[in-house]
Amino acid sequence: MATAFFSLILLSKIAVISSAKIGFAFLLNYSAVALSALSLGSRLPKRIVIVCIFSLLFLIGGQYKAAFSCLLLIGIAKVYASFISVKSKNRSKILLFLMIFSIITLDLQTFLTGNFASTYGRNQVLFGIFHPKEQAIFIVFSYLTFFVIPRKGKLSFLGFSIVAALLYITDARVHLYSFLVFGFVYLVGYRTVFLLFLIPIFISPLLIYIIFENWELLNSFSSERLRLWRDIIVIGYSVGANSIDSSWLEFGRNNVVNFFIAVPFLFAFFLITAINILRTPDNKFFGAMFIYFLLSNTTDLGAFSSTNMISMIFWATYLYPSSFNFKRRSIAEK
Repeated sequence: MATAFFSLILLSKIAVISSAKIGFAFLLNYSAVALSALSLGSRLPKRIVIVCIFSLLFLIGGQYKAAFSCLLLIGIAKVYASFISVKSKNRSKILLFLMIFSIITLDLQTFLTGNFASTYGRNQVLFGIFHPKEQAIFIVFSYLTFFVIPRKGKLSFLGFSIVAALLYITDARVHLYSFLVFGFVYLVGYRTVFLLFLIPIFISPLLIYIIFENWELLNSFSSERLRLWRDIIVIGYSVGANSIDSSWLEFGRNNVVNFFIAVPFLFAFFLITAINILRTPDNKFFGAMFIYFLLSNTTDLGAFSSTNMISMIFWATYLYPSSFNFKRRSIAEK
């Protein structure tokens, strides 16, 4: 059942992110995600409380679609975790092949002509996917799901290098940088990186001074994101057609007061999760995944989106960590 739900969710997502114009693709994707709630049953982990709080905050802010999507994370994380715990290598290979085959089929003309040039103007190369960010997420998701997690969370230099190269030509900068940091965290250890993250707290006055003194330069390098974030914190930002480009600031889209209500819960969630990972025996992968999640969603949306593939992995490891116990053998290996 888990494999069937998982396959349906992924293939419906392919219909959304492919370059093919499919009118009902979003409806198909959300329907598949909604069906994942059927996998929950009667036993729910206590950790869903934080997801419910975030959903409530979106509801208070009048962001009803975001509130509903946030709740659906519980079901989609369960489906992913169940797939990970019972999957077989053969079925995984078949599903990966179906995903790639679907992308090629939906945009066959591009693959036949070999014209992968993006329309985004940065010499990006898109293999049948309409947006560089979506392609980057698909690449990282596929690598982690079908190559890293089956090897008990172990990275290989060759695989990591290939993915980094694909992200480079895709030129989705946020995910390229996040993935490189992911590898750095895995290499040097989560505990070391955790201590390094504490340093900015002690030099925060200096950092604030540097930002103010070099505001225009830093704002330019951030693709105007600093100005965008300043606006929402100072005056609010309710123009729904424009992106806020930060999952954490998204709480203040319609009401800036709601953002400041959300801050304590966000901070507590980040801190408690970071400390819990410190106490996890196999914390290399979990720690690297957590940092990737933080970085990629600080300058982009998707942390609370039930249709975001990276969120699927993170929330599964957070809500159902026992499915990712790399020290025990999986059912397929017994």
